Amino acid sequence: MREAEKAKGSITLTSGIYAARPAQGASTLAAINSAIEGLVRGLAVELAPIRVNVVSPVLVDTPIYSTMDAGTREGMFQTVAQSLLVKHVAQPEEIAEAYVYLANNTFTTGSTIQIEGGAMLS
Repeated sequence: MREAEKAKGSITLTSGIYAARPAQGASTLAAINSAIEGLVRGLAVELAPIRVNVVSPVLVDTPIYSTMDAGTREGMFQTVAQSLLVKHVAQPEEIAEAYVYLANNTFTTGSTIQIEGGAMLS
């Protein structure tokens, strides 16, 4: 068996919604997220047959926001939730399902999976 046929696996990186839908004042984040998505496409070509993909979520309710004042945090979450078609902020388990999908699906590579609650349509 050739070496390339032995290589298997999956690499999944994380970007964010700003790659596709930049917000006012977030041009740096938009550039970083766009660069990650471009890197994933290039790595998918270079590392094949290892699969390389990216998950691009919108705001997720994680402990990273725990240092914010509770009222400010909840206000931000409510504002974002009302702007989304699904009317709630993402929970970590909802985003994790995309990583599991990409790890298990052997035919997906070079793809960006947007987990954004309808933000692209609202």
